[in-house]
Amino acid sequence: MKASIVRTRATKTGFTLVELITVITIIGILAALLFPTITGYLRQAQRTTSLNNLKQIASGYVQFRSDNKGKNLPLRISKNPSSGQDTAFEITNVYHIAYEFAWRGYLNEANVYQIPTDLHVEQQAVNTQAVAERDTTDAPWVLSQSFLNSPVSFDLVAGLSSNAPSSTPVAMTRGLDPQTSEWSSDETISPYGVAGGHIAFFDGHVEWYENINGELTNPVTRKPATSILQSISQGAKFFGDPDKSLLDGKEGISGN
Repeated sequence: MKASIVRTRATKTGFTLVELITVITIIGILAALLFPTITGYLRQAQRTTSLNNLKQIASGYVQFRSDNKGKNLPLRISKNPSSGQDTAFEITNVYHIAYEFAWRGYLNEANVYQIPTDLHVEQQAVNTQAVAERDTTDAPWVLSQSFLNSPVSFDLVAGLSSNAPSSTPVAMTRGLDPQTSEWSSDETISPYGVAGGHIAFFDGHVEWYENINGELTNPVTRKPATSILQSISQGAKFFGDPDKSLLDGKEGISGN
């Protein structure tokens, strides 16, 4: 009697090389299809954050005007940012404007002045919480040194005339070139490169612009401004990040 031969079918385990390659290929195709969409959503989310930040900054101008009988933020403020003491103090940088809004209780969150995806902000990596601080509840508010050393993603305006129209810019995304009326292609200067930037206006609304050529209004002639400097009162000034702003120190030239 012959011994019966028992054959057992080998149990299949794992995937074949072809199956693995097929799965990896499918994942790669899906990732390639989804990546632009995800990137677009992230970019739009950051723009929304930037827009909301500028709205908060614009509200500081509105509140200042309301608290000062219709007068706009001047070039000389009422406190020394370094000591918090009452005195006439000339604004010389963007941090002084932020301080004025902070001690008045309008806006003291330092991160509002930054766009998280701004390459300049990422490179500097300065972590600061508040614009102004004080040691005790009885001590005067003083400008935070960490904020003073931190990058700023926006350019702000001071010294606008009291009759400046609601179409006047008060703050905008950093990187706008006053000569070309376009944002810089260098993304360490312009957070969104040549794609554009936001502009906040006196009435508190914020809009996105790819360039501003003919889009803004000359406050004197009420005609389209040919440059960003023509859209603000003569004598008013822009203040921005001292290292990267293209508008820092530039003065308005609106007129006939």
